[in-house]
Amino acid sequence: MSMISSRPWVLTLVVGALLSPACGDSSASDGSGDGDGESGPGDGGPGDGDPGDGDPGDGDPGDGDPGDGDPGDGDPGDGDGEPGDGDGDPPPGCGDGQLDPGEACDDGNNVPGDGCSASCQLPGELIWEVFVDIDEQLGDDVGYEVVVDGDGSIGVLVESDASSYRLAKFDLDGNPLWSVSSLATDKPSLVRTPEGGLVVGGRLGSQGATRSWDAEGNSDWTTLVDSGSSGVLGVAADAQGFVVSAGYHDANGVLARYDPEDLNSWSQLQPLSGELGPVGVSPSGDIWVVRTETATLESYDSDGNPGPSVAGLEGDIFEEITIAPDGAVYVLAQSQDQSSFTLGKYERGAKVWTQVHSDVVPNGASGLGRLPGGGFVVAGYTNGTVDTSDALLSWFDADGGVLADDVVIDNAEVDVLHDVAVTPYNYAVAVGTHIAAGEDADLWIRKFEI
Repeated sequence: MSMISSRPWVLTLVVGALLSPACGDSSASDGSGDGDGESGPGDGGPGDGDPGDGDPGDGDPGDGDPGDGDPGDGDPGDGDGEPGDGDGDPPPGCGDGQLDPGEACDDGNNVPGDGCSASCQLPGELIWEVFVDIDEQLGDDVGYEVVVDGDGSIGVLVESDASSYRLAKFDLDGNPLWSVSSLATDKPSLVRTPEGGLVVGGRLGSQGATRSWDAEGNSDWTTLVDSGSSGVLGVAADAQGFVVSAGYHDANGVLARYDPEDLNSWSQLQPLSGELGPVGVSPSGDIWVVRTETATLESYDSDGNPGPSVAGLEGDIFEEITIAPDGAVYVLAQSQDQSSFTLGKYERGAKVWTQVHSDVVPNGASGLGRLPGGGFVVAGYTNGTVDTSDALLSWFDADGGVLADDVVIDNAEVDVLHDVAVTPYNYAVAVGTHIAAGEDADLWIRKFEI
């Protein structure tokens, strides 16, 4: 059983501009939590938000009522604009199609992911960000993978001191909860299971490994690839909690599917040349994985039998796979020379479209999140190489077109975002690294509007 770390943390919090509470816009999602479409405090309705009136769900600050939108109640989706609560309350009149004071945009609705956020802010608008030094010692801390739990807590896979990895958990305000040693890895990979567990792929010594932790940071189970000179490069989980791992043994592919209850399932030491990863699982249970050597998107059923494949994927370094509820597969890749990145859509073993993001300056991306409306946010860097760059959030609609302007973030000498997770609470979380002049790299966690 892993011991939860008590190592010291240094954390710097930066909060974006908080928005005024919703008022009288007749929207059912008015942000007050009472659902009556009227202004919150003093509107006279049941559970009306009057301070201290004792009504259930009355909106008293910190009363802990689920979904009431109160500051400090810990509801990740309540929309009160407090750091960590996530989406920010819409200004008065947000969603009426008129640009009012406090609004950066108004597209006539309170729907996130459509180019104007649910609180009438532009996509990428800062909610809060933190810069974390894991152990107060000299050395770099880089966030490579992020997932968000149902309670809004944030799981991050962190490379520390360029030689080891830690799995860390933060609450919905970005405060550290726990940190444990993780697996060594050639390519960081992290997935959240439906039960809230965290699964990482990597290596134990020279042997590929998949390891699971529960939501409290306790080691749950570990499986090993039945071969030396192996590694796990990608992990995914299906709706039933089965975990899929993809990687390599020698110069060939490895694919495995595990039942977390008894770890009985199947594992393939494939004779086919080329490592496998990244990997994803569709709602129907089909497995989609990239074979990097041949730039091929391959599919397998839940028993490991091969299905349709797509050859000739665009890009050199395949970073992430995301699968939509309808089974469409999206692959993010970047070029070896850091000149561009590519997002592609594939259905039933055929390419539907690809979109290349290129610029006159070096740029790349490794994080992909699917937005509520079917579009995407991509996390990466621009204006330099990964060692001298500004962070980038790039936005695509469901057809691969431009959803919103790129967001370029220049906080310090180096800013890079490596991954992004989109939540059901009208916001997303990205992780990466932040390097101030003359300082070592800190883990960077940024929560922002979608």
